[in-house]
Amino acid sequence: MKKPTILSIAISVLIAFTSCKKDEDSPSTSSEPSFSADNLSVTMDENPNQGDLVGLIAFEKDSESTVLTFTLTTNPGNAMTINSSTGRVTVATPSYFDYESRESFSGKAKISDGKNSKTINITVTLNDVEEGKVPIDRVAL
Repeated sequence: MKKPTILSIAISVLIAFTSCKKDEDSPSTSSEPSFSADNLSVTMDENPNQGDLVGLIAFEKDSESTVLTFTLTTNPGNAMTINSSTGRVTVATPSYFDYESRESFSGKAKISDGKNSKTINITVTLNDVEEGKVPIDRVAL
């Protein structure tokens, strides 16, 4: 029986190594989302009306056929509502947008493509609006 030579061992190892190498042309099994989304940070005047726009979640999809859904996962005081198909965030509870009670607040939204999801932060900073003053042109003299 012949003893294996160093050359035949090296060739066997090389064949085994290259046959075990991941095929770069194979489809990806990554669980990366088919979209990206940015945190939403807005500054707005206190005392808005119900339904006023807070902001729109900025996102990009890998494909026009990708369907995204948006949900609020953290929503202090039920202050906001979100359109589940557009990511449009609006005022739900106007009284929560009171500068004298809080200068800012934060929530979270989850965006999902049905397989993967991403959570983003929503930060609302309120501007103090002077309240209770009657404009000079409305004062009866």
